[in-house]
Amino acid sequence: MAGDPLLDLLPLRAARLGTDRRHVAVNAAYALLLGQPAEAIVGRTIAEILGYEAHLQLAPLADRAAAGETAYWSGWLHFPGGDRYVVWHHAPVPGTADIYAFVQDVTEQVENERMTSALIEKALDCIIAIDDGGRVVEFNPAAERVFGYRRREALGRRIDDLIVPIHLRQAHRQGFARYLREGRSTMMGRRVEIEARSADGRLFPVELTLAEVALGERRLFTAYLRDLSGQRAAAAEIARQREILHRNDKLATLGALVTGVAHELNNPLSVVVGRARLLEETAAAGPLRIQAEKIRLAAERCGRIVRTFLGLARQRPPEHLPLDLNRLVEATLDLVADELRGSDIVLDLALAADLPQIRGDEGQLGQIVLNLVLNARSALGDIAGPRRLRISSTTDPDQVTLTVADNGPGVPPDLRQRIFEPFFTTKPPGDGSGVGLAVAAAIAEAHGGRLALMTGGEPGAAFVLTLPR
Repeated sequence: MAGDPLLDLLPLRAARLGTDRRHVAVNAAYALLLGQPAEAIVGRTIAEILGYEAHLQLAPLADRAAAGETAYWSGWLHFPGGDRYVVWHHAPVPGTADIYAFVQDVTEQVENERMTSALIEKALDCIIAIDDGGRVVEFNPAAERVFGYRRREALGRRIDDLIVPIHLRQAHRQGFARYLREGRSTMMGRRVEIEARSADGRLFPVELTLAEVALGERRLFTAYLRDLSGQRAAAAEIARQREILHRNDKLATLGALVTGVAHELNNPLSVVVGRARLLEETAAAGPLRIQAEKIRLAAERCGRIVRTFLGLARQRPPEHLPLDLNRLVEATLDLVADELRGSDIVLDLALAADLPQIRGDEGQLGQIVLNLVLNARSALGDIAGPRRLRISSTTDPDQVTLTVADNGPGVPPDLRQRIFEPFFTTKPPGDGSGVGLAVAAAIAEAHGGRLALMTGGEPGAAFVLTLPR
């Protein structure tokens, strides 16, 4: 172009402005951007070509360039072909009072960045980018929600100090260094499930995918993470519901069996109760009368147990009457006191004096206690001694708790999930039906409570019954 042939040699959109800020010379790329022939641009100002708003943005740059500085501005300007995002540089022309204008049109790059930013911002998965020093350069809103850090807190921090659990940090650092050095990784480009750490120290499972992005000499690594806590919880709930259905199916089978058996037992039990009562009435005061009374009480309890089985089979809800759980425990222990003494079992009672009354079915809850005590007696028969049975009760504002613990062999870890299944037993054939704990657990749930096996404590087995107050 006339006035400065150097402009045509530049790969940029370039122009030269005189002291009056009128164009002296422009190259073809500059003229194309402004949407006018070069001849129509020369002699005119930016305000005359692009309007007053463009003049307000660019005039200060020209003033600074005239003072000997190099200045730039970036932003959106309106051109004849539409709005463009440009970076506009002004610099002094050596040895003159003129200034150069160099323009970069980065609209596509900015649009791509805006789209990428929008995608990252709206993504439901966590997107975290780090540089080859392991420092965070991007942390999207999903990552903020999941990990509990604000973006400004995360940027610049090392990723291993931010979200990698302490016990995995050394392996992470070694693996990252090996990948940078040798390009070998067992995780890059694959979906893996690992453990992550939130700002409050909580550990939770995540699905992780890693990818490397090369930007010139710069290496960036992007991690896409998905919190699996909800998915794992849902899977656990499905498994729990499936287990309940499986157990209920077995209980239904048990109910059908018990219904027939119970009717057959009622008649002989009635005879036992009647004969025991007659023996009580005819025997003189003394040991014989006491033994007759115990026979009657045990037979009556058998009758109540039969009725409980029938109630479970017929889905009869338990009676919710006020009762003292401590007295229920003591009454149950009276029935089996001789058996415990005969088995050389030392009984340790630690019943809370302030235990409040609860509402429940005395017969059904007594069946739970009796089942747990008899199971403990059976388990203690397998050890040489000493044999200890501890029964304790406690309370809190929401519930009462009864714990029956023994120092027997305990329950093997691989069987702890099965002991509440109907018909499952570890006892030898002929020594247990495998329905006691299943029925006890069903009774506890019918009362709004829970029967569970406590693990990780003292040797032996400890069953915990919790009931609402």
